[in-house]
Amino acid sequence: GASFKFIQQQQIDKFDEISNLRKRNYRLLLDVFRKYEEYFYLPRPQAKADVNWFAFPLTVRKDAPFTRSEFCQFLESRKIQTRPYFAGNILMQPAYSHLVGDMDLGDFPVAKKVTTDTFFLGTSPIITEEQISYIGEVLDSFFDK
Repeated sequence: GASFKFIQQQQIDKFDEISNLRKRNYRLLLDVFRKYEEYFYLPRPQAKADVNWFAFPLTVRKDAPFTRSEFCQFLESRKIQTRPYFAGNILMQPAYSHLVGDMDLGDFPVAKKVTTDTFFLGTSPIITEEQISYIGEVLDSFFDK
């Protein structure tokens, strides 16, 4: 009822602030990952798009000397949360295996790639510049190995 509408209004009133913080966090993460672009496909908005970044998606490139799993485990072991991409080739999910039939899942190489090699970092407005700086330090330590 009324309390829900009050909470909704509070969120609407903070929309610009939240959006600006998410965009800032996207830019900071892009700056951190730019020097490692040979290993990742980095997210960039389409021309004229005004993206309110929910997350920072990264896809590990084919020739990277590590897997998504190895990289995410490294980040997680240093208190940096990651999330796997939850779509891609949905037919690879066990719950949908009955729909595959005679289909060759190899016919969808890009969908397979993002299913197996894409993950997210958060852009939540509560993430600070200092925390993203820490992500940069952890990245440097990973690539210095």
